[in-house]
Amino acid sequence: MVLIHGLGGSQREWDVAGVKLARQFRIITFDQRGHGASSRSSDYSWNTRVDDLAALIQEMELHDVTLVGHS
Repeated sequence: MVLIHGLGGSQREWDVAGVKLARQFRIITFDQRGHGASSRSSDYSWNTRVDDLAALIQEMELHDVTLVGHS
């Protein structure tokens, strides 16, 4: 399960829920570009953010992924 934080937030937003969900699921959180501890960028388009997410899923070799997000 990949937990995606909202605009202006960070992966830390999922700390409490992530611990509870981790009882049943493998939990992955990350800072979207320009948020939290990630690097700043000149491109925050939806396409780029989707590409970042796809790269994370591929790099971690995740399968049957459930995405959970909020904003």
